[in-house]
Amino acid sequence: MAHLLVVAFDSLGAADEVLCRLRGLQKEHLVDLEDACVVQRDEQGELHLKQVVGRPPDGFLSKGFWKRLMAHIFPANGGKGAHRHDIELSRKFIQQVGEQLKPGSSAIFAVVEPARLDRLIEAFQGAGGHLLKTDLPDEAVRRLELVLVESEIPAARDLQALAAEAALRASGVRRNHRDEEEERRRRWIHELLHADLTPGLIEHIRHTCLEAARRGESRVLIYRFPSELLEDRGRAIIDQDPEWVATLRGQPRKVYEFWKRELEPRGYKLTVRLLNYRDGLPGDVGFFLSWA
Repeated sequence: MAHLLVVAFDSLGAADEVLCRLRGLQKEHLVDLEDACVVQRDEQGELHLKQVVGRPPDGFLSKGFWKRLMAHIFPANGGKGAHRHDIELSRKFIQQVGEQLKPGSSAIFAVVEPARLDRLIEAFQGAGGHLLKTDLPDEAVRRLELVLVESEIPAARDLQALAAEAALRASGVRRNHRDEEEERRRRWIHELLHADLTPGLIEHIRHTCLEAARRGESRVLIYRFPSELLEDRGRAIIDQDPEWVATLRGQPRKVYEFWKRELEPRGYKLTVRLLNYRDGLPGDVGFFLSWA
């Protein structure tokens, strides 16, 4: 059988400070503190769980345990599911705790094994708090944790609401991502529509072909552009119409003309291919060079 120890203080911060000091003593093996927490009661009478300490996993009571215990001692703050029959504490003890933990005060709650009780009480001496103690049978602790688990199992409709909320957030993220992608694509189209054939692009083509040859390849993608730069959005390419070149606009036309003027005489062949679809429509188009 364990003991429930409560040390109440007249100020909000005192319990927090004392428990921090005890945790320091515990590291020096001067006191043995198994499971404890700090509870503050603000000026409006609301309870706040400030600290939870212990030695997981065997000697550690969950934060939910302490919340449930507070709900038992202070039913007005306990919320849904705080029933007196969850755990048997004497009415006198509950009354004393309520009287000591007034608005604007704080307290340390600790579950202590009998062998460690005297040493812990000694550590509290001189701290200026009011000490209360009661028995806490093992069965009572087990019952309290069990009721806690049962009371916190959510209803199916609550999980449905959580799933719907998550789906809505994910939809918003996808929508924002799509909007960003569309904006980047619009900028890309505008840029290529007005861009010239630059020395940097020519160097890119040369380097890409050399690297492909070093890998033992005889064909490589040298240029990619959005199908929106084709007057027919790529229909002639899909239909393998030999007049597809007439649909080219902007920089893609200049790249084609560079191939026709400089690379075809050197033995390079150019092929064009639709690379993908976007929302059921032609997406990007690629120019491939081959030298086999």
